[in-house]
Amino acid sequence: MSLSVFGCFLSACSDTEIAQKAVRTEQGTQPQIAIPEEVPKPQPLPVPTQASKARDLGDFKLVYASVEKPEYQNLEQVFKTSGQIDSLVAGLNKTLALPTDITIRMTDGSNCSKSGTHYRLSQKEIVLCYQDASRYAQEFSKHLKSEAEIATAVLDVSSWDLLHETGHALISVLQLPITGREEDVADEIATLKLIEAGNGWDQAAMNAAKEFAYTAQQQSSTKELWDVHALDQQRSYNILCFVYGSNPKKHASLVQKGTLPEARANTCVDEYAQKTASWNTLLSAYLKNQARPITTPKS
Repeated sequence: MSLSVFGCFLSACSDTEIAQKAVRTEQGTQPQIAIPEEVPKPQPLPVPTQASKARDLGDFKLVYASVEKPEYQNLEQVFKTSGQIDSLVAGLNKTLALPTDITIRMTDGSNCSKSGTHYRLSQKEIVLCYQDASRYAQEFSKHLKSEAEIATAVLDVSSWDLLHETGHALISVLQLPITGREEDVADEIATLKLIEAGNGWDQAAMNAAKEFAYTAQQQSSTKELWDVHALDQQRSYNILCFVYGSNPKKHASLVQKGTLPEARANTCVDEYAQKTASWNTLLSAYLKNQARPITTPKS
C-alpha cells in the first residue's frame, strides 16, 4: 500500500485523516492537494532554448590593476608572464555568449583585504586577489621543492578560483536555475570545465584539490558549519571525484594511493556524467557554435 500524505505538509493532519488518505490512494483515488491562495506560484526563469540562441552582447574583460604593495609585484609578473589566466579568459570569450561584459580584475586592492577572491554582483566583476595567490605559494612551498613547481601550483589554483567565480557570474547574469547551494554549484563548474578542456588542465583541478586538503588540516571539524561553503576536505574530495570519474583508468592512482577513498570513487563515474549532462543543458543556449567553454591548451 502506498501512502500519500503530501497535503499534511501544508496543514496538520490527524491519524484518522492520514488513514483515510491512505485508503483513497490504495483504491486508486489520488488525494487532492490544497494549495493556500497566499502561496505564489513560482515563475520559470527565462532560459533560452537550443532553438533560440542567446545573443552575444558581452565579453569577459581581463584587467591587471596596478599592484599597490611591493610584496605582490613578483606574483604579478608570474601571472602576466605565464599567460595562463589570459588563456582561460580567451577560451571563455571564444565559446560563451554573454548578455553583458564581465570584468576580471587581478588586484591586491582593499576589496581583497576584506573579502579575498570574489564576484561583485552589483559591479559584474570577478576580483582575483594576489593575497590569495601569495597564501597558495606559502602553502605549496611546504610540499614542493622548486620555484617552478610552486608557480605552476599557484597558477593552477588561481585558474580554478577564476572559474569558480565565473560560475557565480554566469548564475547571476544568465539567470541559471540551480537547486543546490550556489557555492557547491560554482565548485562544480570550475572543476568540470578544467577537466573538459583536456591538454593537462585536469592537473589544475587536482592542485586545487590539494590546496583544499592542505587548508583542511588547519580547519576544525566543527568550524563554521553554518557557512555557505562546504568544509575544505569535502571540497577537495568532490574535485577529486570528478577528476577520477572523468577517466578512471588515467586517474586510477588516486584510489590506489588512498587519495580518494574507494567508497566514494565507486560513485564518481555516475556523478561526473550527471553533472556534465546538467551543465551541458544549462549552458547549451549560450555556447557559440556548440564549442566547449575552454579550448585553449594549458601552457
